[in-house]
Amino acid sequence: MPDAFLRPKRPTGFSRPRAQSATIDDLIIDADLASAADGVSAAKPSRTLPNPLARWRFKEATAPYVDDSGNYSLGQGPGATVTSVASGPWGGGISLDGVTDYLTIAAANTRDLNAARFGNQVSVVAWIKRGNTEGGFIGGMWQEDDGDPRRQYGLFMSLPTYGGEHQVCGHISKYGGASPGIPYSRDYSSSARKVGTGKYRMVAFTYDGAQMISYLDAAADERPSYTETGAPYGDGRTYAKNPYLLPDGLNRSSTIADFTVGAVKLTSGMGNHNHFNGEIGGLAVYDVALTQKELLRLHLSALTPGAPVIDLDFNNYGDASGGSVGWHSVNGNAAIDTTPDTGAANFKVTDLSGNKFTYRNSSNPLAAQPGFGYFPYVKGIGAKQLQTIKFTLNNSLEVDKVRLAVRIDGIW
Repeated sequence: MPDAFLRPKRPTGFSRPRAQSATIDDLIIDADLASAADGVSAAKPSRTLPNPLARWRFKEATAPYVDDSGNYSLGQGPGATVTSVASGPWGGGISLDGVTDYLTIAAANTRDLNAARFGNQVSVVAWIKRGNTEGGFIGGMWQEDDGDPRRQYGLFMSLPTYGGEHQVCGHISKYGGASPGIPYSRDYSSSARKVGTGKYRMVAFTYDGAQMISYLDAAADERPSYTETGAPYGDGRTYAKNPYLLPDGLNRSSTIADFTVGAVKLTSGMGNHNHFNGEIGGLAVYDVALTQKELLRLHLSALTPGAPVIDLDFNNYGDASGGSVGWHSVNGNAAIDTTPDTGAANFKVTDLSGNKFTYRNSSNPLAAQPGFGYFPYVKGIGAKQLQTIKFTLNNSLEVDKVRLAVRIDGIW
């Protein structure tokens, strides 16, 4: 696939102001060409991060898998045969079959993993490689048994019912059960970008007691407006999906769930359509809401030098609307918004013959009006860090027509 990536300079050292908000740097790609895709590359600065409640690198040859502190041992679930791999970004990893595999810590042994003991904040970070396009649970304390609901927090991959298909989803519950009046819980944030298969990506979510934010490759793509389905699964309400506002706090019930990795218990039993298929190359849980800068540091620390940091691919699983994957577009001198348009003449993100492209006009791109495709939600990469911008195009005749624009704090 054609691509482009940016490589930030190595920072010279900076302090850790815990409450300081991250600078918003918007990366805009102007592609007056038939196709492009992009990512961001960075060096690896050093800075102290909050200590996790638990961090698993999965370096053991077989289960049980013990966290860095030695306090939490993940064992095989009944009937599970989770296997070890050596390819994970944190030095190890596990492979799950998506059918029966999962790991567990019994509720009685979760201790500090019961994040509600410390307040109303939690973050879950993981490196995953999807093996298929089915949904799956990554990790947390979450039980959806209608006869014994014990939801508290959980990181999921793909929750389509309320706007999270193929996307990173962070789930929080105050009361443990479904949302009032509907059969499931709608209370989750969801990234705009979608996660493909066969490649390690860092997925995460944070909750600060007021809102959840989902992250992919340490970047949070905002979704300010989402309209859920109607009855019986929803009521058609419209709200922001990322961040997702939830001022209720964490579930403080004395009846808590097991901590599980790879599946959760439903009314029908363990897993049943939420077994994760693929590899998990690291998992960490924090009792604070990590900042975007802190997540970026975690991401950089595990990357191979020169690898893309933030992958803004066009993997939209057949959905022709660029807005569904975080991309937006305008077309022509009048700057008409063509983001949701499926017409072939407009500049958009789409699936063309099995390849993911931005393109203006599939039949005669050179004669079409100018197009402008942009991804407005790359945060935390400082302008002074940017060092190299490189495009790889599918047509050398288009090189002179490529332009890059960057907006920093609202200024081009």
